[in-house]
Amino acid sequence: METWISLILIYVAAYLLGYSLPSIIAHGRCHIYAWPITVINILFGWTLIGYCISLVWAVWPRNRALLGFILFPSGKAKDDLFVG
Repeated sequence: METWISLILIYVAAYLLGYSLPSIIAHGRCHIYAWPITVINILFGWTLIGYCISLVWAVWPRNRALLGFILFPSGKAKDDLFVG
């Protein structure tokens, strides 16, 4: 009986560590958006897409904007994209 309890506790600890991995990475890297990453991870991490978004955002290089990569995958920005 004690073995089962130990196994359950190890499983729960491993699950929680894996679930909060994007938040741990973001805070460990002192990411400027560590708290928004944590909120997304807590609220939407149970979905695969929410977990992937928070994980990618946590490991994304700090000197490159994630939105810039999404809008301009080639790295060439267009000046006429935003007409104002």
